[in-house]
Amino acid sequence: MPLLAVKLDSLTWLREGKRSRDPDPAQAAVLAELGGADAITVTLHPSRRFIRDRDVYVLKEVVKTRLIVEMPLDDDLMTVALEVRPWMVTFIAENQVDPSGKEPLDYQDFEAISEASERLRGAGVVCAHHILPDAESVKNAARCRADFVEFSTSGYSRASSVAEAEAELDDIARNCTSAHKLGLGIYCGSGLTYKNVAQCAEIDIVQQVTVGRSLINRAVIVGIEQAVSQMRREIDRKI
Repeated sequence: MPLLAVKLDSLTWLREGKRSRDPDPAQAAVLAELGGADAITVTLHPSRRFIRDRDVYVLKEVVKTRLIVEMPLDDDLMTVALEVRPWMVTFIAENQVDPSGKEPLDYQDFEAISEASERLRGAGVVCAHHILPDAESVKNAARCRADFVEFSTSGYSRASSVAEAEAELDDIARNCTSAHKLGLGIYCGSGLTYKNVAQCAEIDIVQQVTVGRSLINRAVIVGIEQAVSQMRREIDRKI
């Protein structure tokens, strides 16, 4: 069964609304790991609207599993990433509407993405690309020598029928196989919930799923440790 990465960005909406220091992502990360999280993920956006530089530095010190920083290609963000050296940096396309959201890379600036990926690897940071589940994106990630791809599951998560969801899962599974043959590690994430994560997690070669908003929403009611534990059970269950 795949590992579970817990994305904490949604937690900081409350902090932003109150313009205070709480809730603290570092405290949430500790509880998430106690609940069974295998990795902690945050999105660093050029606006720093939700996750701030300080959060990333503190998380590097407190996270005992693996710290993953998602970020668009940006010189200032690269400076932070190379100073902090999280376990992994996942390159995403910038979401102009939702700073805590992410969009798949389109590789329009292929050379810059490739160069930045090489810089991370040279600094000992694992490099991933958040991509659409299509053949061209897989080839581009391999050409950039990314270590991992994270396939976007937004199409699957937004599917309006069982048939549409199954078609999206088929696309993901087929491209997982292609990525695996090219030597890429395979993650999945974007919009996954308690109701749909198990089907995605059943794809044999998916090594990790990333869950954020759905989990944090439940954590408001039951607490983050319990919310993570419940998500872990959903991932582990057999369909």
